[in-house]
Amino acid sequence: MVHLLNTPLFVTALTLFDTSMIVAIVTVFAYLITITVFVLDIAYIFVDPRIRVGEETQPRGRGAWGKRPFSTLRPKLPRVTLSGLAYRLKTSLQQTAQLGRDLLRYPWAIVGLLIIFGLIAISVYTIITIPYGTVGPLWRGDNNEWARNPRSALPIWVNTFRVSDLPPTLTFSGTQADAQITELSDGLSEVSFPFTFEYAYGDFPQDIVLDVTAQYEERGPHIIVSWIWPDGSERELTSFRPVGREAYFVSRDERLMRRLDTETPEQRLFLGPDGDTVAPVAGEYTLVVTALLFEPETAVTVDATVLGQVYGLAGTDSDRRDLMIPLLWGTPVALVFGLIAAIATSVGSLLLAAISVWFGGTVDRVVQFFTEVNLILPFFPVSLMIFVLYSRSIITILAVTVALTILGSAIKIYRAALLQERSASYLEAATAYGASDWRIVFNYLFPRMRALLLPKLIFLVPSFVFLEATLSFLGISDPLLPTWGKLIVAALSSGVYTGEVH
Repeated sequence: MVHLLNTPLFVTALTLFDTSMIVAIVTVFAYLITITVFVLDIAYIFVDPRIRVGEETQPRGRGAWGKRPFSTLRPKLPRVTLSGLAYRLKTSLQQTAQLGRDLLRYPWAIVGLLIIFGLIAISVYTIITIPYGTVGPLWRGDNNEWARNPRSALPIWVNTFRVSDLPPTLTFSGTQADAQITELSDGLSEVSFPFTFEYAYGDFPQDIVLDVTAQYEERGPHIIVSWIWPDGSERELTSFRPVGREAYFVSRDERLMRRLDTETPEQRLFLGPDGDTVAPVAGEYTLVVTALLFEPETAVTVDATVLGQVYGLAGTDSDRRDLMIPLLWGTPVALVFGLIAAIATSVGSLLLAAISVWFGGTVDRVVQFFTEVNLILPFFPVSLMIFVLYSRSIITILAVTVALTILGSAIKIYRAALLQERSASYLEAATAYGASDWRIVFNYLFPRMRALLLPKLIFLVPSFVFLEATLSFLGISDPLLPTWGKLIVAALSSGVYTGEVH
């Protein structure tokens, strides 16, 4: 078995990040260990003289499964009355107050609860401001959604800690209704779009981009782009005839590179007319886009973008995507995953432990057997195998996580605590006045564990949140949703991992 993990196949799979092969090898290895341990346990039963194989001779109490017909074990639906509802409401309020008093005994659980409430508030805000139907196209960048965002930009708040601010992204938009129109001759007119902005930053922008949209019948407009420095000096950058929608990037203009004698014209434009400075010259700059129209029906729209080096509250990645989207939408995904998984596993484990303790006998042995088998099985390789071979939807991931966690070590903890309660006098009194087994389980045993259940539940939520992020990091996540794990993968593949420094 050890040789299995030392083979060149496993090493090759790790080198190529072949998740399917890694999961297959590790899962086979894990199951071989499980089968070996199981066989050794069975052999130990027959070898050890202190263990006798046979039925229990210890008498079981009223709660034993085999002592009553199965029909009497089914829960009976109580009759609903107004006084009964009032009593249940009063009891619920008293239990809630007691729950709060129990919670005060665990300060760190209160801190965790406050964090959960904060995450819930962020999740509600995210779902309202970025609906589910729009988050996929936004993150994928449909229709070039992020084409005019800076690449690998830092968050805008980093300027708070800098002596000289980094430039933000500046956007301008101009239509003919707002432009300066001059009639030159019959059928010929000039439309000017001046974009003026203050620039007083300690570094250069990433690029300057023009998006020109022209609508005409036969003869399209002629576009002239000019640049005016703070001292009033002016220089023509380029001229072209747009066909439909045309995009002009200053950094890609080879003719401008030759004229300015530089490979970075987007930086050279901020060094003054003579280019005799090192740092950007502060002042008022103007980008002028002039359109010569040869047809009266021609319509021209110009959008200008000065791509900065800071953007938004989280910055952008190497694909120009706004990182606030996975940060915000990763919150409800991780929180819902964490809350549902934590509540389902905690309540389910406690319920199974209570049933196991009260009914005892065969029920207890079956629950404990499956719990011990599940504890031997490795959770992560088994879950990865299911996700890779079956489905990666968030519902499947959640269901498998709950199924493999509900029969965990928590059942052992709850069982040990409930065994002390089983012989309590109030349970004997409840049995004496004819309380059913299920009433004892739900109304007596289950509530007694709330002081142990709530702190564990609060601590489990962040554990499952990190589990979801880990699965996303390994590529096991819903392909339609941006999550925290995908954000980590993007950072490692195109930022930190490649040694890129900003």
